[in-house]
Amino acid sequence: MQMLFQMVDGVPVPSRDTDADGVARIADGANWFTVAQAAAIAGKPEGVLADAWVMASMEWAPKPDTPENVRLPPGCTADDLVTLRETKYRYLSPEHFAYIMSICRRGKISPWGNAFWVELLPDSVTDDLVPVMRMKFNGAMKLAHDTGTFAGCGGRKFEYADDPKLPVACSVNIYRRLPDGTKEAFEGVADWDECVPANISDSLWGTKPRLCLYRRALMEGLRLGFPEVFSGIYLDDEGKPAETDRSKVKPQKAKRTPMFSQEDLDSPKLKLAFLVRLIDYGLSTERKREHFITEMTRRFPGLQESDAPAFWRQSIALLKSDPGTWGATVRPSEVC
Repeated sequence: MQMLFQMVDGVPVPSRDTDADGVARIADGANWFTVAQAAAIAGKPEGVLADAWVMASMEWAPKPDTPENVRLPPGCTADDLVTLRETKYRYLSPEHFAYIMSICRRGKISPWGNAFWVELLPDSVTDDLVPVMRMKFNGAMKLAHDTGTFAGCGGRKFEYADDPKLPVACSVNIYRRLPDGTKEAFEGVADWDECVPANISDSLWGTKPRLCLYRRALMEGLRLGFPEVFSGIYLDDEGKPAETDRSKVKPQKAKRTPMFSQEDLDSPKLKLAFLVRLIDYGLSTERKREHFITEMTRRFPGLQESDAPAFWRQSIALLKSDPGTWGATVRPSEVC
């Protein structure tokens, strides 16, 4: 499944890759845009848009009302999920477990065995623990081939500084086969200072630096070309960058660029902005959000169908005025 966007009043809106008749949509740069194209037009980070698309795709997915609609990872039954939750992934919270299973579904990865493992790392901005799926390089390449649209790679280039044996950067092209039969290239770039681990004396980075940097560039290209598969997946040796002689400047914490402005969230014109605001106010699970929306539908009958933006504004205003009733966490300065 390809991540596509439409531009609505200059805002990238996640869209399905097929229309109502099942006909594939193609990113033509006019009506439909890839993650990279939408990010360039809107001035948003690609990661922010990719996360927004994944969130929207959960709304499109069939609801698990009946057994045949239950979305399970490959090789799993509903009972298997319970077993995995209580054994192999017992150290994960329910939200983290659901996140990892969603990656398995998107990438058609079996959660059994040792194809990957999950590590909990502190977020660089909030310090909250977030799950990171780690995978061996060979496993990542197999995952790329299993997509059915991976069309190989090429154009490997190395850059050198003072040491002709030690590269400072590597770039490589990843090719994805599009529905019309053409190939689209995605360039993955890896810089030595940003990728090399702190201790390389006893690792492959110390003996085969070109190979390690090349693998990292490949992974960056796969994330650009197949974000719906490789978003949230990292190689086993990916970690925090180390200080080297070539980089004396300490890395600064990345600043998150919000997809929506404060005005967009308080008076949403798009359903995605409405859902983001609910998540901001502590309704982090789909169950909580559905319960809140159902109650708002009862309080404002017919408004959602006749004027959805007005329904969203009224709902947010009520949530801010009485957050405790819904289990929300609205800051005092934001209360009406």
